[in-house]
Amino acid sequence: MGIQNVLDSFHAKVKQIRFLQYFTVFTRMILAVSFLPSGMTKTLGYRFSQLSLDYPAGYFFDALYRTGGWYRFIGMAQVTASILLLFPRTATLGAAIFFPIVLNIMLITYFVDFQGTWMITSLMFLANFYLICWDYDKFQAILPFNSAEVKPFVLRKYLLFILLGTIGGVLAFLFFAGITVYFYKLGIWGVIGGAIFGGLIGYINARHLQKV
Repeated sequence: MGIQNVLDSFHAKVKQIRFLQYFTVFTRMILAVSFLPSGMTKTLGYRFSQLSLDYPAGYFFDALYRTGGWYRFIGMAQVTASILLLFPRTATLGAAIFFPIVLNIMLITYFVDFQGTWMITSLMFLANFYLICWDYDKFQAILPFNSAEVKPFVLRKYLLFILLGTIGGVLAFLFFAGITVYFYKLGIWGVIGGAIFGGLIGYINARHLQKV
């Protein structure tokens, strides 16, 4: 039995545990309720914090508030994810939208010196991660280790994809080297790295075509 089969079997058994089913619903509601106030505040265009600019956190919130449309967009994303989490049919989508939001908030509170707030945001991140794991079966199709039977790989049949990927990788590096000095300094090694990375992307996409 492969690793994926073991994970599938374990996940199926876990989802049958009644306590965890209730706990999952509770977690969804807690996350939704915790983000609705801050999300609505941003959406309506009000300041989220009244901290003094003398503090790093206050300076950060003031700068975020002054972005205007971006500030409101973050609020709308939080409100949308919160509402989606409240309904079983859309809870998975809500958790997926929340994941980068919560991760970003957790990192901000850690690096911008929010004192003890990072502990709360870390718990919120773990709660969101739990919801992602709970819906593992729904995300399974897009996971990189999702196994599917494919025909034997014929290199010459998909050589064009690998070649295009290699060329694309080189062109991408040259583009970035033209606008960023750090890429320019890589020189020939950057070209080689771009070619290898692009070729790898082409190869991966060629393999994927055999599954569809």
